[in-house]
Amino acid sequence: LDQHQRVAEWVASQTGCSAEAWAGYVCLGLEDEQEKLIAGVVLEGYNGRNANVHIAGVGRHWLNRNMLTTFFHYCFNHLGLTRLTGLVPVSNAAALAFDLHAGFKLEYTMPDGARDGDLHILAMRREDCRFLPRVDAGAG
Repeated sequence: LDQHQRVAEWVASQTGCSAEAWAGYVCLGLEDEQEKLIAGVVLEGYNGRNANVHIAGVGRHWLNRNMLTTFFHYCFNHLGLTRLTGLVPVSNAAALAFDLHAGFKLEYTMPDGARDGDLHILAMRREDCRFLPRVDAGAG
């Protein structure tokens, strides 16, 4: 968590965004054995209940349960967020498929919201996150 700028600039380069547009961001990153970034998550626009999330990864081995559990634990338990918002251009079918597979739900499609067309607005709510441990209310 001490390399926020490095991770933000890497995610921005992978997603075609600008890290300068992200105000007050925090990041999580994953390095390979050679200390090269292979995945990064940027949270920006944090308001105490919600943050916008930008995710990037290269290769096939960055996405694992440990990375997702760590990320969602940080967002929902450490930061206390109730939801995450993902913004995905309609033209980016791979990012949409990834987000839906991770458990985000499509809330709205904003006409002309992306540089190249429409923009999907997705949400992950704490109660819908399958990567957080469930507490059995009947245990005790």
